[in-house]
Amino acid sequence: MRKTNWITDKRGYRYARMSNHPNANKNGYISEHRFVMSNSIGRPLRPDEIIHHINGNRSDNQIQNLRIVTRREHVRNHNSGENHSLWKGGSIVKSCVYCGKDFDTHAHNRNESAKYCSRKCYWNSMSGPTKTCVVCGKEFRPRNPATQPGKYCSMKCSGIGRGKHK
Repeated sequence: MRKTNWITDKRGYRYARMSNHPNANKNGYISEHRFVMSNSIGRPLRPDEIIHHINGNRSDNQIQNLRIVTRREHVRNHNSGENHSLWKGGSIVKSCVYCGKDFDTHAHNRNESAKYCSRKCYWNSMSGPTKTCVVCGKEFRPRNPATQPGKYCSMKCSGIGRGKHK
């Protein structure tokens, strides 16, 4: 019998090359936890069967630490409370660095690195500084500040400002 050479990826999961195993991925590798569970139940795992590490340690692939769950159950386990890998004892309230609004970081995956209250604030922070429209006085952000410095907030104001509309 040939010895299996398990390799560990950067996330902590262990894999071995077993091209002939029904649960191998397209590159011919199978994760150790899926291999152990498949052997334990005596059949290949279905694609909708997720293997959950009860103690959260991805390299602890003893059968007593593994459990078959649905994707929904697995997401619920990992996105709530103490089971969340980044849970630090509760949510943190921070101020959005873009709009200043307070937000609860529980809605984010990374409590310590959440900076924005929404994707909208994140994307707005990536564009240039706000400008004031020379026609109506409304604040706006130019779409591409490097190539279009922007004097007008809209096509309508652009037409008015250039004397095309009255």
